[in-house]
This record gives sequence, structure tokens and C-alpha cells, in this order.
Amino acid sequence: MVTKKLDVYLNKIFTGVFEQNSSGGGALSFTYDDEYLESESAAPLSMSLPLRSEPFGHNQTKSFFSGLLPDEDQRNVLARKLKLSPENPFALLAEVGRDCAGAIEILHKGEKPPSYDEGSVEPLSEDRLYEILGTIYTNPLLAADGNIRMSLAGAQSKQAVFFDEKKKSLPQLVKQKPSTHILKPPMTWLENSSENEFFCMKLAGKVGLEVAEVFLKNVRDRPYLLVRRYDRIKFEGKTIRIHQEDFCQALGLPPESKYQGKDGGPGILDCLNLIKKNSSFIARDQTRFLQAVIFNYLIGNSDAHGKNFSFLYEDKKTRLAPLYDLLSATEGSKAERNMAMKIDKIYDPDRLHLTHWHGIVGDTSTAKTQLNKELKSFATKLPKAALALQESLKKEGIDSEIFTKIRNVIDKRSRRILGYF
Repeated sequence: MVTKKLDVYLNKIFTGVFEQNSSGGGALSFTYDDEYLESESAAPLSMSLPLRSEPFGHNQTKSFFSGLLPDEDQRNVLARKLKLSPENPFALLAEVGRDCAGAIEILHKGEKPPSYDEGSVEPLSEDRLYEILGTIYTNPLLAADGNIRMSLAGAQSKQAVFFDEKKKSLPQLVKQKPSTHILKPPMTWLENSSENEFFCMKLAGKVGLEVAEVFLKNVRDRPYLLVRRYDRIKFEGKTIRIHQEDFCQALGLPPESKYQGKDGGPGILDCLNLIKKNSSFIARDQTRFLQAVIFNYLIGNSDAHGKNFSFLYEDKKTRLAPLYDLLSATEGSKAERNMAMKIDKIYDPDRLHLTHWHGIVGDTSTAKTQLNKELKSFATKLPKAALALQESLKKEGIDSEIFTKIRNVIDKRSRRILGYF
């Protein structure tokens, strides 16, 4: 049997071996290193890959490692650029796995991860950044450039970069050094998507939700979004990776199973149970998750699927990660209207009633009363917060017609919820 092997590191520590059997259909496996299992610092790569000496089989291995790669069309384009199969996560990660989400680094056998002191950045000129923003859709992760080896999950075009928030400099490409931000160009199929996501993310923070920090930028006529990575922290002048995984990975589901309705992905109750089973802060994180569900409904975010929620692992504790990828499906846009996760049995946001909302919490008066309180609170404060945010942004010189369209969705859905009571 001929096998190909890649070394997997977590927090710069050799963790185990990712293997592909070159014969027999290219079956995948992952095996934790024995010394790693015996160490006090041993932590699992994933809730779906608990610490054990026995190898994990093809399905479990593929589900987790595929979740480190781009989704859908972006993976297909990446695979074409690298002349590889989009169905072969092993081969793809051999090329782009040096800087993955969380604290994972995937390296060729015998290769050592760079220390946090190593690595460099490539400053970008306006011309180079402008070029990247124009070609990133057909050159995901800058794969065609040959010397960029990093991976980002998700269906959107994006690029990991280094960005100094204190300076008015352009983002920089990283070489071995951990990235600090994610650069996201506008979506080609959704109008004003950069402004849309910027407004929704800022609004979430304004109403008390924990959310990744965002910056709306532009170079010439091309806008783009910079998102501060919550899985990176600064420590003694160094950028340190913090491990994380999305809910599909935690549940052992492949990325193509992220949508509940059409793909068999996780629903709200699955997510709440996952939090109950694994969070170090169960009550707080379940409340935060339900608040996110309410917020997503009110802004019209129809893409809040299983890969858009994550766990963050810090100091041997597990908690719900900050929210990310918040977008509104405004009236007349090409975005899907139906929700990614059903509320009780309903996907259509216009068919929801209070009884459906009660279906996502325990069948007790206490649970229903608390949910009612959250519904009324968000439906009352969100329209006011959205108006205040739009006005404050306008004073800063940031304005877009999409802000008013998002507010229209919020106003309509807030009135619907307040009509329940």
C-alpha cells in the first residue's frame, strides 16, 4: 500500500499525520501522534476527532479537513488553478494548508512550522491591490502566484492578509507569518455587498452581540472589507494563532452539508445541543446563539448556516466564537429569502408566528418567557440602532443606499415580532 503523508501541527506542536492511500480510491485517514497524546498540552483538532490512538477513517477525516478549504465554486476554481481535483482535500491542503483557520498548520513530511518570529510580509501598492481585487474571483487564495500557501473556508472570495490598524497603510500579503485580517472583495452577484456586510456587522456590535471587527476600505473605484481575525491575537508583538472550528466540523459534517433544508445540515436545536455538550459557558453561549438567531432574522440574513457559527478554544476552554459573515437579503436582491435554518418547522420568514419561535426553546414557561423577552428587546432596539448607525456613518462620510434597504427589512420584521405581544 502506497500512502502520502502530511504533518499536522496545532499551536506549533506536532499533532499527528494526515494520510492518503494512493491506491484503493485515495482513502483518507488521520492519526494522532503517540507522544502528543501523552503530553499534558494534548488537545483534539476537533470535537469530531477526539483524542485517541486509533486512526480516524475516511469519512471523519475528509469531513474535518475539507472544512478547512474554500467551498463550492471557489474550491473548483482553486483546484483548476492548482491542476488538482476539487474532491481531493489532501492534495489541495498539501498546497495551501500552511495557514489554515484556527491554529492548524499542514506541512509536508519533515518540514517544520516557522516560529512566530519568522515570516515576512509583502507590501502592496495601490496598483497591486487593485489588481488583486479584480482577479481574486478567478485566482482564489492567490493560488496562481505560487508562493502563497494558506486556506480560508467559505463560499466567498477572500484573501488572508496582514493589516496594521494603527497605520493608514494598505493590507499586506503574508509569507509564513500568520495573517491578521481577511480581505473580502464585493460579491459579484449581490449589490453593495461590502457595504451590506459592514453595516450588519457594525449593527450587531451596537446591540451587544460579540462580532468580528470590520473596516470598510476602497482602492480607487473598488471597495473591499477587512475583517479582523478573531482566531489571531497579539502577544508580545507577535501574532499568535488561536484554534477554532465551525459547527459543521464539530459535528463531523462535510462543508457541503452546511444547509439544513437541502443538505441535511445542522438546525437550531442541533446547534443548541452542540453548545450544551461542549461549551465551557453553556448558559451564556446558548443565550448568545439564540440572540444571533433573532438578529439574523431581523436583518434578513438568510445564509446563517452551520459553517457560519464556530467554537473558539482558549486556555483549555471552549466558547462560541464572535459572529461573522452577517449579510442582509434586502428586497429585490438576488439573495435567497428562505432561512438557512428553520425556526420550528418554518423556513419562510413571512410565515413565522410566536408559536414557531417557542419551538426552538424548551417547553417550559421560563424558557418561553426568556425568549419573549429577547424577541421584544431586539425588535424594539434594533430599528433605533440601525437608524443611529446610518446617521453616524454618514457623518464619517460613509453612505450607501443599501443601508436604507437593510433598515427597511429590520423595520418590517421588528413590527411583525412586536405584533405578537
